[in-house]
Amino acid sequence: MHRCGRRAPRSGGVKLADLLIETTAQLALLQQIEWLEKEHDDIEVRLASMVSERATMKVCADSTPETVRRLPGTILKDLNDNPDGLRNAIHQLIDRFELSPETFDAVLYHSLHQPAR
Repeated sequence: MHRCGRRAPRSGGVKLADLLIETTAQLALLQQIEWLEKEHDDIEVRLASMVSERATMKVCADSTPETVRRLPGTILKDLNDNPDGLRNAIHQLIDRFELSPETFDAVLYHSLHQPAR
Protein backbone atom coordinates (compact mmCIF):
# COMPACT_ATOMS: atom_id res chain seq x y z
CA MET A 1 0.00 0.00 0.00
CA HIS A 2 0.99 3.54 -0.68
CA ARG A 3 1.51 6.02 2.14
CA CYS A 4 -1.90 7.68 1.59
CA GLY A 5 -3.72 4.41 1.93
CA ARG A 6 -4.02 3.87 -1.80
CA ARG A 7 -2.53 1.07 -3.74
CA ALA A 8 0.67 1.83 -5.50
CA PRO A 9 0.43 1.50 -9.29
CA ARG A 10 1.69 -1.80 -10.56
CA SER A 11 4.87 -1.62 -12.49
CA GLY A 12 4.33 -2.56 -16.12
CA GLY A 13 0.56 -2.13 -15.70
CA VAL A 14 -1.68 -0.40 -18.25
CA LYS A 15 -3.17 2.90 -17.20
CA LEU A 16 -6.80 3.72 -17.96
CA ALA A 17 -5.76 6.85 -19.85
CA ASP A 18 -3.56 4.73 -22.12
CA LEU A 19 -6.48 2.39 -22.81
CA LEU A 20 -8.74 5.33 -23.62
CA ILE A 21 -6.23 6.75 -26.10
CA GLU A 22 -5.83 3.34 -27.72
CA THR A 23 -9.60 2.79 -27.93
CA THR A 24 -10.17 6.25 -29.42
CA ALA A 25 -7.50 5.60 -32.03
CA GLN A 26 -9.10 2.26 -32.93
CA LEU A 27 -12.53 3.91 -33.20
CA ALA A 28 -11.14 6.58 -35.53
CA LEU A 29 -9.51 3.87 -37.63
CA LEU A 30 -12.77 1.88 -37.84
CA GLN A 31 -14.68 5.00 -38.86
CA GLN A 32 -12.08 5.69 -41.57
CA ILE A 33 -12.40 2.10 -42.83
CA GLU A 34 -16.22 2.40 -42.94
CA TRP A 35 -15.94 5.68 -44.87
CA LEU A 36 -13.52 4.10 -47.34
CA GLU A 37 -15.81 1.09 -47.84
CA LYS A 38 -18.74 3.39 -48.58
CA GLU A 39 -16.60 5.42 -50.97
CA HIS A 40 -15.53 2.17 -52.68
CA ASP A 41 -19.18 1.10 -53.09
CA ASP A 42 -20.10 4.51 -54.54
CA ILE A 43 -17.21 4.34 -57.03
CA GLU A 44 -18.23 0.80 -58.00
CA VAL A 45 -21.80 1.98 -58.76
CA ARG A 46 -20.55 4.96 -60.79
CA LEU A 47 -18.15 2.73 -62.72
CA ALA A 48 -20.91 0.22 -63.55
CA SER A 49 -23.06 3.10 -64.79
CA MET A 50 -20.22 4.39 -66.98
CA VAL A 51 -19.59 0.93 -68.44
CA SER A 52 -23.29 0.54 -69.24
CA GLU A 53 -23.45 3.99 -70.81
CA ARG A 54 -20.36 3.26 -72.88
CA ALA A 55 -21.89 0.01 -74.15
CA THR A 56 -25.07 1.86 -75.12
CA MET A 57 -23.06 4.55 -76.89
CA LYS A 58 -21.14 1.85 -78.79
CA VAL A 59 -24.38 0.21 -79.97
CA CYS A 60 -25.67 3.58 -81.12
CA ALA A 61 -22.39 4.42 -82.86
CA ASP A 62 -22.31 1.04 -84.61
CA SER A 63 -25.95 1.31 -85.75
CA THR A 64 -26.48 1.94 -89.41
CA PRO A 65 -29.70 2.82 -91.23
CA GLU A 66 -29.80 -0.80 -92.45
CA THR A 67 -29.56 -2.07 -88.84
CA VAL A 68 -32.45 0.17 -87.82
CA ARG A 69 -34.55 -1.03 -90.78
CA ARG A 70 -33.83 -4.71 -89.97
CA LEU A 71 -34.49 -4.41 -86.23
CA PRO A 72 -38.33 -4.51 -86.26
CA GLY A 73 -38.30 -7.53 -88.60
CA THR A 74 -35.80 -9.30 -86.36
CA ILE A 75 -37.96 -8.61 -83.31
CA LEU A 76 -41.08 -9.92 -85.09
CA LYS A 77 -39.27 -13.08 -86.19
CA ASP A 78 -38.07 -13.68 -82.63
CA LEU A 79 -41.62 -13.17 -81.31
CA ASN A 80 -43.07 -15.57 -83.89
CA ASP A 81 -40.44 -18.16 -82.98
CA ASN A 82 -41.22 -17.76 -79.28
CA PRO A 83 -44.72 -16.32 -78.62
CA ASP A 84 -44.18 -16.48 -74.85
CA GLY A 85 -41.18 -14.21 -75.29
CA LEU A 86 -43.44 -11.20 -75.94
CA ARG A 87 -43.72 -10.45 -72.23
CA ASN A 88 -39.94 -10.60 -71.84
CA ALA A 89 -39.42 -8.46 -74.93
CA ILE A 90 -41.77 -5.78 -73.61
CA HIS A 91 -39.90 -5.72 -70.30
CA GLN A 92 -36.63 -5.23 -72.18
CA LEU A 93 -38.02 -2.47 -74.41
CA ILE A 94 -39.82 -0.36 -71.82
CA ASP A 95 -37.68 1.50 -69.31
CA ARG A 96 -40.51 3.30 -67.50
CA PHE A 97 -43.82 5.18 -67.76
CA GLU A 98 -44.30 8.60 -66.23
CA LEU A 99 -47.74 10.07 -65.63
CA SER A 100 -48.13 13.81 -65.24
CA PRO A 101 -50.33 14.52 -62.20
CA GLU A 102 -51.44 17.85 -63.68
CA THR A 103 -52.40 16.80 -67.20
CA PHE A 104 -52.58 13.01 -66.82
CA ASP A 105 -50.36 12.72 -69.89
CA ALA A 106 -48.38 9.50 -69.99
CA VAL A 107 -44.81 9.44 -71.24
CA LEU A 108 -43.23 6.12 -72.24
CA TYR A 109 -39.45 5.84 -71.97
CA HIS A 110 -38.06 2.98 -74.01
CA SER A 111 -34.85 1.73 -75.53
CA LEU A 112 -34.14 -0.46 -78.51
CA HIS A 113 -31.31 -2.95 -78.22
CA GLN A 114 -29.80 -5.10 -80.91
CA PRO A 115 -31.19 -8.60 -80.31
CA ALA A 116 -28.59 -11.07 -79.09
CA ARG A 117 -27.97 -13.98 -81.42
